[in-house]
Parts: sequence; structure tokens; C-alpha cells
Amino acid sequence: VVMRGGLMARKRATREKLTKQENEKRRKVIKSTGWGRVMRKCIQNWYLSKTPEELAIAVTKYRSRNGWSHKDLLRLSHPIPRNDRQRIVFEHIFAYATKGECQPRKRLFPEDTCWAETVRMKYTEEQLVEEDKSEGLLYLERVSSLSPYTSEEEIIWSIRHFRLTWEQIPSKHLMSLEVWKAIVERMPMLAMIRNLAKMQNVGLFKGEKKEGDKIAHVVAHLTNLEAIKKARIHPIQILLAKTVYDAGMGDRGSLTWTPKPELSSALEKAFYLTFSLMPTTEKRFCVALDCSSSMCSKLSGSVLNGRVASAAMAMNILKTADCVECITFCNKTEVLPFTGESKLSEITDHMKTIKKGDTSGALPMTWATRNGKKFDVFVIFTDNDLNGEGPSTARALANYRRQSGIEDAKLIVVSMSANGATIASPDDRGMMDIAGFDPAIPQIIHDFVMGNI
Repeated sequence: VVMRGGLMARKRATREKLTKQENEKRRKVIKSTGWGRVMRKCIQNWYLSKTPEELAIAVTKYRSRNGWSHKDLLRLSHPIPRNDRQRIVFEHIFAYATKGECQPRKRLFPEDTCWAETVRMKYTEEQLVEEDKSEGLLYLERVSSLSPYTSEEEIIWSIRHFRLTWEQIPSKHLMSLEVWKAIVERMPMLAMIRNLAKMQNVGLFKGEKKEGDKIAHVVAHLTNLEAIKKARIHPIQILLAKTVYDAGMGDRGSLTWTPKPELSSALEKAFYLTFSLMPTTEKRFCVALDCSSSMCSKLSGSVLNGRVASAAMAMNILKTADCVECITFCNKTEVLPFTGESKLSEITDHMKTIKKGDTSGALPMTWATRNGKKFDVFVIFTDNDLNGEGPSTARALANYRRQSGIEDAKLIVVSMSANGATIASPDDRGMMDIAGFDPAIPQIIHDFVMGNI
């Protein structure tokens, strides 16, 4: 019994020692001394490159993103104003970003107090004059003064006079129809697209005569090519918004609505209009769409399935490249009759009729080699579930380069599901894997094809 007890004690001591060592290793990995010089400089430049007016808008409109607030960034970057004349103004804005409230203006301290004496010693008259006439501080003080208890009339006046956006309005007032009427008058394109359901729920598009003008205003703005160009919005972003709006409910929350045909049609028109603003190329493309059954699954973190997303990105190439041939592949290839004039619904409906099978990523290059096709770029849209037999994708591309004489032919594999598998060869600079789905993918493809990345 004594021997058994001693053995158990030794085992327990060994286990505790190993656990302690593992915890120490983990702490060493997690331990950090903060940002390096380059990162601090980058964040400092972002804050200091803006005018006080631009910075006041930024800290009140975008209070936090992805778990980071302005307070966190300022604490780690320590920006010091370059323009000494505007020193007080920047200090006010940084104080608001970190403390959440406006500080009193330096001029307002009574003359017979120690605070006034400190101000006279610390700041010059030129700096105090700059504080007095600063439009950025006036904007900051107006936004800071708004609260749930502010009257609706004052909220509406502030929106129209200072051009405030919905992010700067207290949540309580975002339930008001009159407030939304004021917001929508100068609403940016992307914000309008994202808030169609909310505006409809508060009654902005009820169809009565006085609200009917608002529908016309929104439709006109959504289909305005200059507004789309100014917003630098991508077709995929509009497609995502249209898909959510047509569904009548979002992925999160309990908000529901009945889609209005005129708004849905405006979003569809905007979707096709944005293609005219995309950068063009003279390269010859082969666009290959995976038609396997797994492409019908909804993409992670998106409202689209793989088939619709790949069709939308294929449309981007069809409309911006001079020479494009579109095929579908599974266990065999089939030429698709699509052109730059094709509609998204035509592509997705045609894909539904194609017979499914095992998927081989080498088929597009094998087909092009066998038929003597001349392409500068192959773009494969798949869900990365490749299980067909035959040569590897890298060998098929190498064989195509050798047979066609196009030594710099490139391959881009867009894998809708980021499951860790790699199709493109990491040793070949002419091949690139893109994992997951994002509206930035078409721009990445363009930059890679043009040799920018």
C-alpha cells in the first residue's frame, strides 16, 4: 500500500510539473510588449493626417470596429500634433475619444482661477484663437450634446445643419420617422443600402403621398451612377444587400420586413451599373465554375451560397475583360454560353441544369490544352472539395504552358470554403490560392493579373 501511494504521489508531482511547464510556455507566447515602432507610426499618421473636422467626424461616427476603440488606439500610439497652432484642438478631440465627453474650452476658465493661469502658461494666444474658431470642435460639441432626452426638433435641426449620420444619433431617436426623413436627405450610398430594412420598418416607405417621395428619392440615389462612383462600392456588396433585403429578414436579430419591388429593382439595377466602374483588362481569361452539389451550400459568414457568389464574381470578369471564355467543370467540362451581357439569374439557372459528379481542379487546363485554347489567366471558382482523379492542378498548368507556349499563364483558385486545403502550388509565382469569400476578391484578382501583387 505504501509503495502504491508513493507511485501515485510521484505521478501526481510529474503531472503538476508538466502542467506548470506548459503554462509557462503558453505565457511566453502570449506575452507582448505592445506595438512596435512601425505600427505606432502607422496609427499616428492616420490620426495626424486628418484635419480637425475630418477627425471629429471619424471619432463620433466610427466609435469602435472589430473590438478596437479610439481609446485603445490612442493609448498605444500616442500621437503628438504636428501643427503646433492646432495643438489645443487635437487635444480636445483626443480627450473626447478617450473619455467620451467634451472638455471645457480653455477660454471659459474664470480669470481668477489657477486653471486660467495654467492655460496662459501652457498655450499661446494663437493656439487659443484657433480653439475659438475651430469648426471641428463645434461639430464635436454638437454631437456630444445629443442624448436620448434631446428634443426631436433639435435632433432634426442638428442632422440638417451639421450633416450628421445615423451612427451619431442616440438609439432612442432612430425609432422616429421624422428623424429618418432628415437622415435620408444626405445619406451616403453604402449606409442607405444597409439601412433599407430599418427605414421601411419605421414607415418611411409606406406608399402614402408624402412618403412616396422618399421612395423615389432612395430609388434615384441607388441608381445614380455618379453616387455609386463616389461611394466606391463594389457589385458584390450590392448583391449581398439585395439578397438580405429580398429575404425579408436578416441573419441576426428579429427584424422582419416585406420587400418592396421598386427597391429590389433599384438594387438590381445598381448591381449591374457598378460593373461599368470596375477596372478593365486586355488579358485573355478562362473562367471555370465548379458545378458540384456542394457549391449549393451557404458560405460561412455570408447570405450567399457558393454557386451565386461564384457566378457574381465570374460576371465581374465577363464585364471587365475583353476576351473571356466561361466553362463549368466537375468530372467533365462544358462550355457555358455566357457573355458580358448575361444576367446573374441566367448563369445560376443554367448551372442548376448541369449534371453533377466528382470534381477535378485540373480539368480547365486539360480542356484548354486539348482544344488548343490561348489564355493568359485561368480563374477557378470552387468550394475546395476536389476529389476527382487525374493529374494535379499544378502539373496541368505546367503542361498547358509547355503546349501553348504561354510561359507566363497564370492560375487563380478562389476557394469559397476555407478548409485548409491548397490547390495552387506555393512554389509557383504564377499561381495563387484565395480562401474564403469577400467583396475584395475581384480587386485582388485584377491586381494579381496585372502584376501588382
